[in-house]
Amino acid sequence: MTLSPLSTRVVLAGVMLAFGGMTPALSDIVIKSSATTGQVDFAKHNKQQFKTAFRIGLNIDPASLGDDELKKAIESLPLTAPSGLTVKARDYSVEHGFIIGVDDPDLQPAINQVMSRDGRTELLVNFQDGEGRFVLPPDASIGTFTLNGVEAPRLVTPFKESSQRVFVDLLLDRSGSMEEVIGDVKRAASEFMALLPFSQALCRITSFNGEYVRHTEGYEPCVPGIHQVGWIKAGGGTDIYQPLLDAYRDGPVDPETMRLVVVVSDGVGRSRVSYDEVMVAKNAATFVYWLGDYDEDRLKGVADTFIHGKDDIANLLGRYFGQVAGAVSNQVVISIGKKGGQP
Repeated sequence: MTLSPLSTRVVLAGVMLAFGGMTPALSDIVIKSSATTGQVDFAKHNKQQFKTAFRIGLNIDPASLGDDELKKAIESLPLTAPSGLTVKARDYSVEHGFIIGVDDPDLQPAINQVMSRDGRTELLVNFQDGEGRFVLPPDASIGTFTLNGVEAPRLVTPFKESSQRVFVDLLLDRSGSMEEVIGDVKRAASEFMALLPFSQALCRITSFNGEYVRHTEGYEPCVPGIHQVGWIKAGGGTDIYQPLLDAYRDGPVDPETMRLVVVVSDGVGRSRVSYDEVMVAKNAATFVYWLGDYDEDRLKGVADTFIHGKDDIANLLGRYFGQVAGAVSNQVVISIGKKGGQP
């Protein structure tokens, strides 16, 4: 299985901020995808709404997305969903030759991953509404097409009812500068694991300062993990690159699974590992929640989604994790070919 740049894309939304003591509702937040990497700019927000970028997926080189004329042709194709209604929004993978469309103008599909299995193609897809929520549209609203607009018979299965799995590496900073927020970080991490689909999500928990410790025996079912991280106390320096490098290198090698690396930290520190080594090893979609007082360009380079904020951590971090878990849980698996839909 190979992943095209387009096929690694998931668009997420709904991160909350506290604005002068007032926290906006989920419906007040709209988060869009940027061209290459998701970077949240909190400076541009206002009390009514902010719009920014939030992505999960490997960074995309715009030059690799295909010929502009081909993209224009694909985006202008007249498509009809099985419902008989016109497709209003679409996403596509040029490499794998498929378009996913939906007849609801308020939904945006995103192809997260494309896999080849037993003679069929399987696509993991999210549908996000204008309020940033991940929803499961009716089967008849989802259309699957070849790049020339021919409908491709398919079978649609909710992620929670499928045999798909997701591997999550959670890396938590326990350096001395995290002392004031470490309790909030541990609680949010525990709640995050409880929100992931138990039968399909496997988590590996790591805490780090100048050294790192793994709190699970490899990947284990994702359950509330306060018993695993409750003993963590802040202290010492920071080395973020070594645990990040080893998370990539020691992760699952099965190409038919989704992988996420989620980092919460306020510093980079010193390391025997170089930034270039980390980038070469990177093989999983990576979130960085950054609590530092300065702008960390190197971590932005590693991250596919980079969040920078320190205010109201208990609320913001919890809602952030909730959106990540929702994006994983509310996917659909679209199977095309040998065992998907009609032959």
